[in-house]
Amino acid sequence: MEVTIALGHFCDTHGPCVVFCTDRVKEISEDLHLNESVCNACQSIQLDTVYACQDEDWYYISTRTALDESRAVVLKDAVLRSLSIEVVQEESVPVGTMYFGDNKRGHIISHVFDVKDSFARGFKRKYCIVVLSQDQISLLQHYDFIKENLKKISSSIQQKASKVNTAEQSVHSQREVRQKEGYKTNQRSLALLTGEPNIFAHLHMWFVFLLRSEIYRSIPHEVPDCPVDVSAAKELRELYKSIPKDVFRTLVHCTVTGIKTEYYDARTERIFNQLLPVNFRPPSTESCICSCSKENKVHFVGCLPQKLPTLVCQIEQAISNDTIPEPALTHHLSSLIIKWLNIACVVNWAPKITKELLDSLEIRKCDMPVVTYWASQSNCVESCQIDWFEKV
Repeated sequence: MEVTIALGHFCDTHGPCVVFCTDRVKEISEDLHLNESVCNACQSIQLDTVYACQDEDWYYISTRTALDESRAVVLKDAVLRSLSIEVVQEESVPVGTMYFGDNKRGHIISHVFDVKDSFARGFKRKYCIVVLSQDQISLLQHYDFIKENLKKISSSIQQKASKVNTAEQSVHSQREVRQKEGYKTNQRSLALLTGEPNIFAHLHMWFVFLLRSEIYRSIPHEVPDCPVDVSAAKELRELYKSIPKDVFRTLVHCTVTGIKTEYYDARTERIFNQLLPVNFRPPSTESCICSCSKENKVHFVGCLPQKLPTLVCQIEQAISNDTIPEPALTHHLSSLIIKWLNIACVVNWAPKITKELLDSLEIRKCDMPVVTYWASQSNCVESCQIDWFEKV
């Protein structure tokens, strides 16, 4: 996961801007052109100064601004939004941690905090630490970890600044200091506000710690194949409209309950079999119980139950609903089949099938033929046993 961490503040002269930035890169460019005008308040490290360290995989580079120009623009925008546009409030105080962003400009977790300053308007400076990533899911999965560490960093800065502020007030009050010193001298860097000349070296180490955390490391894993393949939803709807409804209903019922059916052509068989999860074993019955002729007539040894299984009714309702377009129909049918596959797996794994279990899963008596057939399929257990997130 590509991540950049930056410190920003609201400058009376330049507005919201980036003060310090740490990047993680595979190699260091020998030709760095960093050019950013700064005032006393924006001062962090010199443009020709770089804090750097490395591990077995990455270089961690801290500079006044981002190494990549386009990333520098995104970071400046993130600081602007953090300090001027986006609103966060924790415990009735307008500071705290928030998330915002999009796939184009990146995803940001930003922590906004105040630093005491006897010379500033309102006697405090507004700062933020932004964590920028292109991977929204990985970033938000570790929101709590990032938030907790950003709070620790900001608390350390605030404690140092409070000591300096207390010492200054013991000599002169805040109002007296501002009246005496005037506007020209009220812009001070974070190093002066905290009384810590090496504050940015400490920030470099904090940011490197965050960037080296396992949460930012890409873990290769295999994504499981979808257990359902409803790729012929259009053909299924066309069949529904072209054959008698009782014939369609019978064929769907026989398919999902495991009743052996003989079709006049392979295409029709394939269309109906897509209503089953992939790799389902065919019914073990040797003789054919249901057959469908070319004239769309069905011969069924037996009769349909008075109450059809819920899945059969749901499939027919979805296919007959013309307001559901074909792309949506494919996914809707897939979700129905996956839902009942999961129900069957739960029943298969349960050490004892009780009425309370069936009621909690909303399984009625008419659904038992579907559940019994589906629970007997081996892939219910195999899907559980595969470690899909095992490292390659």
